[in-house]
Amino acid sequence: MKTAESIGVAFIGSGLVAHMHARAVRACPGARLIGMYDPRAAAARALTRQYGGRVYRTREELLADPAVTAVHILTPPS
Repeated sequence: MKTAESIGVAFIGSGLVAHMHARAVRACPGARLIGMYDPRAAAARALTRQYGGRVYRTREELLADPAVTAVHILTPPS
């Protein structure tokens, strides 16, 4: 079975659970954190400083990035 070179992961939401997901992505061979979107841009910036990646201005910008092949939805339930 052939495997992909790299899985580009992005997050929508950068709250507490995002830290667990970022550590899990970091631990997965072949996966890398591309970036994240959060309406609280300061929270997204803090997380990218710690784990890498970029901050997207909108969800649409994140979803349009061809480097992103998987998205974790990490928003609070409502």
